[in-house]
Amino acid sequence: MQGPLVGKNAIAQSCVEALAQEGKHCFYFLLQTQQTNRVFTFIAYQLATKCLSITDTFDCQILNDSTILNAARSVQFEELLVKPLRQVTS
Repeated sequence: MQGPLVGKNAIAQSCVEALAQEGKHCFYFLLQTQQTNRVFTFIAYQLATKCLSITDTFDCQILNDSTILNAARSVQFEELLVKPLRQVTS
């Protein structure tokens, strides 16, 4: 039998598991300082794997401009999250 979960990672994992039991999708990740340039690409990838309606939008965004993957975080945020999510919710 496992002992009680402790720490930020364990708490996040418990929250994800509880929400999954309710049929809600979510994810968590640990971000190390050297990985901050990948945060929005990671979130976009996670969204694409969980929400098929947005996958085509991401594919088009990246195929039209693959430099987005190495762009500044502000550009990645706008191009990989804000614009695609607006298209799906419109």
